[in-house]
Amino acid sequence: SYLLIQIVLGLYSLSVIIKQLLGKKFFEVTPEGVYIYSGLIIEKETFISKDNLVSAAYKEVKESDPNLDYDTDRFIEFKLNDNSKVNKISNSNISFDTEKLVIKLHLNQCNFSLKEWKEISTYLKKNYNIDVI
Repeated sequence: SYLLIQIVLGLYSLSVIIKQLLGKKFFEVTPEGVYIYSGLIIEKETFISKDNLVSAAYKEVKESDPNLDYDTDRFIEFKLNDNSKVNKISNSNISFDTEKLVIKLHLNQCNFSLKEWKEISTYLKKNYNIDVI
């Protein structure tokens, strides 16, 4: 019976990990700013404060690189104000152009829809008072 309990606990743990992988969120927009989740353990770290944002835009760009798993790069582009300080940008889904002060949050590895962008853009306009394109 001890072995049976271990097997059941193992299967339960596996199902929790699979649920986290399938339902994994890459980011979250909150009243304080934009958070990003890193790793399997739900841990969030602020990477952009609400006060640092100037604008946000959802973009899709056709890719011609045959080595990529996707043919369209989908991302949200955040423009920052001139005196922004950015913490812990260490995720492969984020690129940061320090000259233009633009952060791109790439969405190719998650199930992100235009309906979600509509909801997020409405929230950003209303609560962050920024330009949303």
